[in-house]
Amino acid sequence: MKDKQMRGVFAIPPAVYHEDFTVDYEGVARCVEFCLACGVHGLVIPVYATEYVLLSTEERKKILEACLRAAGGKVPVIAGVSAAYVGEAMELTAHACSVGAEAVIAAPPHALKVSRGELMDYYERINTVSDIPIFIQNLFPPLGDPMDLSFLIRLLTELEHVSYVKEETSQSRRLISALHQYETNHPSGPLKGIMGGGGSRALIEEYDRGICGTMPSCQFADLSVKIWNLLEEGDIKQAYQTFSQCLPAFLFSGAYGVGCYKKILKRRGIVKFDGCRPGGWPVMDEAAERELERVFELVKPLLEPLS
Repeated sequence: MKDKQMRGVFAIPPAVYHEDFTVDYEGVARCVEFCLACGVHGLVIPVYATEYVLLSTEERKKILEACLRAAGGKVPVIAGVSAAYVGEAMELTAHACSVGAEAVIAAPPHALKVSRGELMDYYERINTVSDIPIFIQNLFPPLGDPMDLSFLIRLLTELEHVSYVKEETSQSRRLISALHQYETNHPSGPLKGIMGGGGSRALIEEYDRGICGTMPSCQFADLSVKIWNLLEEGDIKQAYQTFSQCLPAFLFSGAYGVGCYKKILKRRGIVKFDGCRPGGWPVMDEAAERELERVFELVKPLLEPLS
């Protein structure tokens, strides 16, 4: 029989900085507390939405530890261990296991495109140091290296701890359906679930295709939670009405990416400084600020009141 499935909205807190761009670990903790107030079912950190490629190994460890302390065991925490070099991924995995993460998530190495043999070796080495479930993040380029169904199933069947897939490639909808069919056909098999990404922009269709959860950045986590809970209750009509009202917020976040997540969190009173380390993020100009005003007016009735 399968272990209990991780299920629901697993939100991604950002990296929060002081004005000198050193990490503000208390700011990270405030974002975790915000996520809990939004009713999330789990947390994922540090990954792309946490600017992981711009953090040192030690900063990544300390951010995870800050998240675990703030979560206080209320929800599971999944540790991001993706790295350009497999040695760093292994070090981060061992650390995550030692400090109490519920699982780890790893995308392919992001610096150079690797062969399938090298990619298999990368995941094999992560597997050797893990004693908790591993999520494979099947991610779009340039950070990702999309894997097909047969390779994903090979990872699931050959590596003991590989248990979940976060699917967000250009073929995500088809692959979610195919993976869910595999999961259905092998109820005692290695695949425990599939999670979606893409900032909840396809949440209802992905749910219909069989996801067990979704992993959005956290600035509108309460909106994703409301839609997810309605889907779990079987109220598809209300879920779709709520989704339609929230979609402009999800689309705005997707258009401006990491550069806007903390700007929204600052507006919501969660972070004091909304800067990002240099990463080529889309710039929000005056027109973008006007659009954000319209987005907030639209979703204001759905936002959780925060003290």
